Amino acid sequence: MMEKCSFDIGEFINDFAADKANVSTPSAINEFFEDLLPQARKKWPFDFRSHGYHTQIERADIRPDSVTCLPALILQMVVSNAVEEFQLKSKVMMEFDRICLRIENVYRSKGWQSTNFGSLLLDKLQGFIEAEDKARGKNFAPSEICIEASSQMEDPDILICGGYVWANHGFDFSDRAELEQARSAFKAFAAKQNVKIADKDLELFTKPCHFASFDCGVSVKNKFGKPTYLGKAFLLEYTWNGRLLSTPFKEEKAEEKRYAEAYNGAVNCGSKRRLALQTLSSHFRNMAKRYYRQYSRFANIGKIELNSDKEKSKLSKVLERL
Repeated sequence: MMEKCSFDIGEFINDFAADKANVSTPSAINEFFEDLLPQARKKWPFDFRSHGYHTQIERADIRPDSVTCLPALILQMVVSNAVEEFQLKSKVMMEFDRICLRIENVYRSKGWQSTNFGSLLLDKLQGFIEAEDKARGKNFAPSEICIEASSQMEDPDILICGGYVWANHGFDFSDRAELEQARSAFKAFAAKQNVKIADKDLELFTKPCHFASFDCGVSVKNKFGKPTYLGKAFLLEYTWNGRLLSTPFKEEKAEEKRYAEAYNGAVNCGSKRRLALQTLSSHFRNMAKRYYRQYSRFANIGKIELNSDKEKSKLSKVLERL
């Protein structure tokens, strides 16, 4: 007998609809979710009331997905509190006993960056799909969250949850072709900054977090005109497709998820990337050290001469932190 759940997704969407003409009926939405288990219903990810946010549903309609032809719930909403507002567009599919969630757009339309809404959203999405998968058991394909990590907006002042943000939150590339495109684009981007990355070293870049963490000591102006390191500057401009699989039964976490936990769990913002780097493979870290030695401003000092023990100690400490 199926466990009863008091949370009604159809009613929630209907109650918070800005215009009921733009949403499917509660009965149609509940029929769409008829196979969703109660454990997942309790964790409906777009209810942010317990975090002090109000969700206004702008659109919620069911129509065939353009790729799979399966029914998909298209959701467009505004999530806000007294000081900030976010625009969020997503798609939910129930695909052969698993959930496929796609985040198509997330950006801040009001307020300044005072909270990490991207982390909150992802925590809720992961809690939703993992509750479903854990209740179903190990004999089913894992649910997944897909994103287009877009870093392009017409208005450069709009703060978007884009390529750099999602790379620090445990996403992998959607497929091999997406990885190869990122490698090629990164090599070209680095070359424009007079940084030559060898093809054999590019093979060590296998996850978005590798690009996000890479610092060769060269300061680059990002798209906002502020100086930053090479990997971050690249992902603030580059758009990629990614996926994050539910792993409720796996004891060993993937490299990108270990990186995300270390990065987002750091109390001191200044130590985030340094701590997260320790979760990456020694091959990648050693390669990054080599490029830092070659391209950082300390390399120029080394070419002249390190006369004092203090200078040598300073260089040693910087390289050890990488």
